[in-house]
Amino acid sequence: QLGDSYKKVVNSFSQELYQKDDSKVISGDEFIKFAASYGGAPVIIVLLVKTANTPDAQNANIESGCASMQNLVLAAANLGLGTCWMTSPLDDESTLRHILDIPNDRKMVAVTPLGYPDTTPEALPRKDPALKDIIKWLD
Repeated sequence: QLGDSYKKVVNSFSQELYQKDDSKVISGDEFIKFAASYGGAPVIIVLLVKTANTPDAQNANIESGCASMQNLVLAAANLGLGTCWMTSPLDDESTLRHILDIPNDRKMVAVTPLGYPDTTPEALPRKDPALKDIIKWLD
């Protein structure tokens, strides 16, 4: 059910995306196939935070949630697991809430599949390895 929901989201935006730029890492059809099963991952993690009564408190909850997701992604990589921090599955939030029975006092922040990857791609070369072009120190 989660895959069907994400496939619907990807299908809605990938046609336009791939018409504009065909230099993507995977084809639109491959992306839709990935979405339908979250890349074959055996586990899907949905990050939720408590809703708050004020915008400042809500932002703090979201920021804390994002920090925890980053830590999860880094820890998973250290264990040889694959993840992918995703927000586009949330474009079908009502379906996800229904499937997972998520209460209204929780805000969905992100989704990640989790599993052992079939392959690990080579790292792309850095455009500015010395960081001279993207960092400017001011005296």
